[in-house]
Amino acid sequence: MTQMISIYHDFSSDLKAVWDNLTSDSDSSPFLKFFLHKSWYELFGESKTLAVLNHSGDLLMPLVLDNQNAEMTGGQDLFDYHDFIYKKELDSKKVKEVIDYCFSDLEVKNLKFKSIVEESLTHKLIISSCNELGLRVSSSHEDLSPYLDLKHSFDDYLMNLNKKNRHEIRRKMKRLKSAGNILIKQCSKNEVSDWIEIFFKLMTQNPEKETFLNDTRKSFMKNIISNSIENQFGELNFLLINEKPVATTFFFKQKSKLSVYNSGYDSSFSSYSVGLMNHVYNISNYSGIISEIDFLRGSEDYKFRIGCISRNLLTLSVGD
Repeated sequence: MTQMISIYHDFSSDLKAVWDNLTSDSDSSPFLKFFLHKSWYELFGESKTLAVLNHSGDLLMPLVLDNQNAEMTGGQDLFDYHDFIYKKELDSKKVKEVIDYCFSDLEVKNLKFKSIVEESLTHKLIISSCNELGLRVSSSHEDLSPYLDLKHSFDDYLMNLNKKNRHEIRRKMKRLKSAGNILIKQCSKNEVSDWIEIFFKLMTQNPEKETFLNDTRKSFMKNIISNSIENQFGELNFLLINEKPVATTFFFKQKSKLSVYNSGYDSSFSSYSVGLMNHVYNISNYSGIISEIDFLRGSEDYKFRIGCISRNLLTLSVGD
């Protein structure tokens, strides 16, 4: 088994070739992409040892090691999900073998899996693998990750809301239209460098986001937004009132879903609920085109007012 597992200690071109092959599908999760993990490690992880386990070219397990502790690359503050890197189906035997390798060959004492979806196959296989290997595993609730089912038209979406929320959205849409000329602007790759500064300005009108967005996190977000749009894997858009940008959203785009990574709005236009309406316009524009909008980590009230369904994120701790 050991001979089938090799280790990469840097984000080399050889690793990129293996990694990109596993995540080439257009519905692959944005948080499994090579460039996200590479950008994160270069900015946040270089004080720790990188060990990307490669099982037969079919499964990667990207880890950072700190003494005898290990966890997957990508911090909870910037990665909403963590998982193994694989192509289509997660192989239970390979999952078991890479976990065993961590303890037997890397001599890890504690292995953490953060931001694991409770209902996922990954969660099930980690638990079953640890049980078979005789490893102690504990789990704790980490956060909620609400999502919106969007298989049908926008009218169908509205009708599936409860009466109170449906009335609220219709009333706010009508009020927004009274503010003047309303436009959703989608940034092209040539416009990103200018408009991303407006994105940050709107985002940091929220005091919590202003504290969160230090220089290093801003560099990471610039990297991933620019790369995603360059590779047609993301969209940065703005809600304009009379040509003035008053709200913004960046989301990752997959074949069948959007993942809303961050957003912001001009608080001086709060009377028009521009932050909420920016999300509603995105729902309207993508209804019937994609099947899901994932609003990612966080239990903010607005997510449930627009009809989101909740799912749990867990942290799993294996070993000591």
